[in-house]
Amino acid sequence: MKITLYKLILILCCLGEVACIPQDDYMETDLMKISGYECKSYHLASRTIKIENEETTLKNGSQISFYLKGDIQTETQLELKDGIWKGELPELSNSNPTTVTATAIYPVLENYNNLYSKEGELTDIWYDEQVTSPYKIELKFKHLFSRLSIELSESLQSSLEQITITPQQKVAALSLFPIKLEYADTELPTTCLKKNTTGIYTLNVPPHENQTCLISLQMSDGKILSTKIQNQQMKGGVHYYCKISSKEDGKGIYTAEDFIAFSYLMIGKTYGNRTLDEFYTEKDGIRTFHLRSDIVFNEELSSQIQKIAMGTSMAFNDIFNGNNHTISGIIFKNNRTENSLFTHIGKSGVIENLILDNMTINCTTHLTAGLISVYNKGTIRNCKIKNSLISSSDTESNMVGLICNSNTGIIYNCMVSNSAIECSSNNIGGIVRGCTGTMLNCLAINIDLSKCNEKGGFCNSVTKGTIHNCYIYDKGAAEWEKYGSFTSTISGGSINNCFGLEESNKKAFYKISGGTITNCRLYPETEGAEIIEQLNSWIETTGKELYPDKEFKKWILSPDGIPNLQN
Repeated sequence: MKITLYKLILILCCLGEVACIPQDDYMETDLMKISGYECKSYHLASRTIKIENEETTLKNGSQISFYLKGDIQTETQLELKDGIWKGELPELSNSNPTTVTATAIYPVLENYNNLYSKEGELTDIWYDEQVTSPYKIELKFKHLFSRLSIELSESLQSSLEQITITPQQKVAALSLFPIKLEYADTELPTTCLKKNTTGIYTLNVPPHENQTCLISLQMSDGKILSTKIQNQQMKGGVHYYCKISSKEDGKGIYTAEDFIAFSYLMIGKTYGNRTLDEFYTEKDGIRTFHLRSDIVFNEELSSQIQKIAMGTSMAFNDIFNGNNHTISGIIFKNNRTENSLFTHIGKSGVIENLILDNMTINCTTHLTAGLISVYNKGTIRNCKIKNSLISSSDTESNMVGLICNSNTGIIYNCMVSNSAIECSSNNIGGIVRGCTGTMLNCLAINIDLSKCNEKGGFCNSVTKGTIHNCYIYDKGAAEWEKYGSFTSTISGGSINNCFGLEESNKKAFYKISGGTITNCRLYPETEGAEIIEQLNSWIETTGKELYPDKEFKKWILSPDGIPNLQN
């Protein structure tokens, strides 16, 4: 039995600001006023993580350790009473201090050299550290440690008795001014969690740039199954997620080694005694390859991946179903001209329900690239790309799009976020480079094309393709030169019902020499609700009429007011 896991990275939740009273009002009283009792929510690695009843607010009676250093110094404990922290605080009238470093720790710790419970669990510590005026201090707490949620597949959960997790880096001590964790790798605490009803097991983990967690499953038949999250960067205040599956959950790709074997076998090479039929199911003569678990790669593992579907004669004409799992950390660091996960997707090929996170393509030569495909003649649907980068130091004409370079097929319900292209070229598109096919109901958020020459947010050029019902949030792009939020150039084809963010003198299209453009415009950031209405109206009307066989994702307004595709 093989077990695979994966960690994801997160979403920032915003807290409202507390109204401030001018500092001078407090200086006149010579008294310190300390407020603030909320903690910033965990950054979520993925929307897969659902936090219920997360505590972000301290209640009356809560106590903190409070320290001042600088013009005045103190070490005390404070108690929260009606939104204000009360306790023994120094008077300010004699010293007239101007600046202090204030540090708050919750809960009050008895021993800064032992932050674990008797059961080996790491205490959830909130902290704040700021340089400020001592007359008025507003505390803004953050989580000190990482949080990890492990979800078991149905087959594993049904037979589980308990799960144990042992991080290979432990916190040996917490020091102040500045707040810093000291680490050790001996006498490692183990957290043991009994079987619950949800199948999701959550614990606090020491943040570390190279953390490994050993995981052991005690099963009801007496078997012990072991796996690990290996050499992963974990940051404080970030909630990570991994899913553990077993081969009993069905044919498919579960591990990085499985994917490497899949890449060998797809191009006719052998890989030990592995066979391709381990990874697919077949119905009506159509093979569907299944990704069964989240998979984490590093540079060494990435170098073993073979180039899949090189050349039109070897185009991928099967279905690759990611099952909403994530492949993370792939690094293609070479000087091959064509770089992608699937170089050629044939007319009957489908890539669906796949998430690529923290993927990098980096070379020093001319580059033709897309993270999913270089040339798509088939279908890419319900896919996400995030936190990824394509770059080349070559100054010649690179041809790059984050999803694919050339789309002559169809792409729909896809999203690109927090990703960048760094190529000095005139042939750059945020989602695709060239679109002579169809792109529907797609989204780009926070893509960075600032280091490219002529570029377009959705695509670089449209000559005879179709782009309908798409949205781009490209705040800050008004500063970019030779940029169009939708396209760099349009000389043919049609673009309909597409919207973006209005900023300064930013253009929707950098150059227009032909084509049909209807109901496309840039909106003020405050009009997100109106955009949502128009996007969803297209789905119910034009979308159903022109594409009756397609199931389009609806649009929603995110908490920060940005239009987003519903999961």
